Amino acid sequence: MSNIGDQEMNKSGRLLGTVGAAALAVLIADPALASGTQAGSSITNNVTVSFQVGGVSQTAEAAANTFTVDRKITMTVADADGATTTVSPGENNMVTKFTVTNSSNAVLDFGLAVAQQTGNAGAHSNTDSFDATNLRIYVDNGDGVFNSGTDTLVSYIDELAADASKTVFVVSDIPLSLATGSVAAVTLTATAREGGTSGSQGNVVTQTSGANTS
Repeated sequence: MSNIGDQEMNKSGRLLGTVGAAALAVLIADPALASGTQAGSSITNNVTVSFQVGGVSQTAEAAANTFTVDRKITMTVADADGATTTVSPGENNMVTKFTVTNSSNAVLDFGLAVAQQTGNAGAHSNTDSFDATNLRIYVDNGDGVFNSGTDTLVSYIDELAADASKTVFVVSDIPLSLATGSVAAVTLTATAREGGTSGSQGNVVTQTSGANTS
């Protein structure tokens, strides 16, 4: 069977708004790495049996069997800051930093979506109490620091290799007139999509059945 595993993952973040300061936090997850052979590879097992009959050596018997490595879909969306980000009411372009890791054994696209949490507890022992505004998603250019001029505004990660990661920034604006200790929690969701075509988001990955598929 192919396409097994976590096809969608989300992580929650929190933005704490106060009269003097606010904060943003996300959950932490330990990434797992893909192991084994690239999906779609063929592996052949060979066996040879040598034997004797009445002490006389007989012609050796040989056999072989080939199978195709299935594709396993796993991913992580993790907190890349490890702490709540403090901001002030009325500030714009406040950043929560995530890492999206493709722990699968194939190249994939990952659809990205961000949503507001409605109440309840979340990351860093905070409780959601307001909504941030103007939420956007950027993929880092490789320097690990958000810059709207050099990072890319996106709705998906394109062609992420097996065991590779991308830094993703969720950027939002903070309303005015917030009470001290107010919290806005946001959730980043990554959904596995078919890879293989650079510059175009693939279809959502679906599970297939049967042996020797990839």
